[in-house]
Amino acid sequence: MTFHGDYDPMDVAGPTLTPTTFGCSLFAARGNPADPLFGRNFDFDHQPALLLFTDAPDSHASVSMVDVSYLGVDSASDFETESGKRLLLDAPSCPSTA
Repeated sequence: MTFHGDYDPMDVAGPTLTPTTFGCSLFAARGNPADPLFGRNFDFDHQPALLLFTDAPDSHASVSMVDVSYLGVDSASDFETESGKRLLLDAPSCPSTA
């Protein structure tokens, strides 16, 4: 999905997330301070995922993987429904909060 429009990258309220009893592996690399790199895996049960591209005005462009189950999207068919598509509008707030 490519998200067009503005969003607040510091909006940590975003969607309401459900705490879990497991964690994911992550890493950060700062070899070049101008281009930091952050990575995280989703090493748990299969959930629908979204490759999200954002390029909001006055912000950095980014590419991230989003576990859309945090947004209430439960199956691939939800990507085709109007209500499922509306849920995806919160996807830009999910990578930083999930």
